[in-house]
Amino acid sequence: MKQENSSKRKRNYIKDQLKFAVRFIAKLAHWEVFTTRELLPLVPKRAPLDVFLSKQVASGYLERLARGVFRRRHKFNRVLTEEAIAGIKRQSFAGRCLTTTESRDSLHIEKRAFIDQLELANERNPLYLSQGTKSNFKIEQLVQANKNRTWSFRESRVDMKAVGNRKAKLGESQAGQCFREIWRQGIKKCTDEIVENAYFSLSKSAREELLSLKQYLPQWISDRIPSNDNLTLSLLVNKRELRKKGSIKQYCKPGSRIFA
Repeated sequence: MKQENSSKRKRNYIKDQLKFAVRFIAKLAHWEVFTTRELLPLVPKRAPLDVFLSKQVASGYLERLARGVFRRRHKFNRVLTEEAIAGIKRQSFAGRCLTTTESRDSLHIEKRAFIDQLELANERNPLYLSQGTKSNFKIEQLVQANKNRTWSFRESRVDMKAVGNRKAKLGESQAGQCFREIWRQGIKKCTDEIVENAYFSLSKSAREELLSLKQYLPQWISDRIPSNDNLTLSLLVNKRELRKKGSIKQYCKPGSRIFA
């Protein structure tokens, strides 16, 4: 009898530890994705939390998208791209997830499959870049290409290659993506023609941004970028004026940045 009371108190103690995490999950919409690391401030210890999440996945209440990435299981949940899941997982570790040509091409094929009502690839192995840390993890998800095709289970293996601060600083803009790929190919494959073709394929605003990002590129790329006195002068004048107005910070945001 004493042993039964002891085990009951222990179970209640663990349940009390998780009450805030349970409440947090219940308040989320079914489509909202959350991570284990988001719940850590709500519990005194991690071990009971891992056991709880594992049991909720087994019961069908939660859907595990990747290790440490979840959402509530619901029939109206939309399929998430590996890009979105990888980005959420990397962000939970205070890092950045950067796309590559391979991952963007793979995503384009997937989008066409949904539009043309083709069957989705059973496996995807996209490659991403991450600042400072490499990783490799599995993504599990129920997918459906169209209304006429039944749901199927798909596993994807994500590879995340580590890159330095300067490559990460190029960001996900048109100019940043283009010249990071040239950088990844290496100095032996970098020619004047490749750099010039990449430069002239950019829009005017992207070329302005490239001039600002030039400080992060290696010399064997930056020396091959065609000179443009008008853009350089415009960059110099605008940067000085914005500093006077105190509005230079608005251009430091990803996606809208002109001046690095």
